[in-house]
Amino acid sequence: MIVTAEQQSQLDSEAINDSIDEHRQTTVLFLCSNVPLLLVFIGINNILLSRVLQKKTEVLEIFFQIPRKTCRNLQKDCEKFIQRFANSQQNDMDGQS
Repeated sequence: MIVTAEQQSQLDSEAINDSIDEHRQTTVLFLCSNVPLLLVFIGINNILLSRVLQKKTEVLEIFFQIPRKTCRNLQKDCEKFIQRFANSQQNDMDGQS
């Protein structure tokens, strides 16, 4: 069977079109299977984020209930502790030298 160049070109063209159609079907299947997964992930993510934001709000409300004077005293005590800790670390480093 002798095939002319025109017929060979037509066969090649059909093979390319078949390959493109198969690739298109695979792509559509891939997208159709991943879109629901993406939607489920977005839904779970939104639920978790809303719970985290709710907990953060609750914690902030607790801190807002603490009187300002108490906060200042706690801040001063923390600063003194950090300063003493830094000084003791420096003294330890000087003692080792």
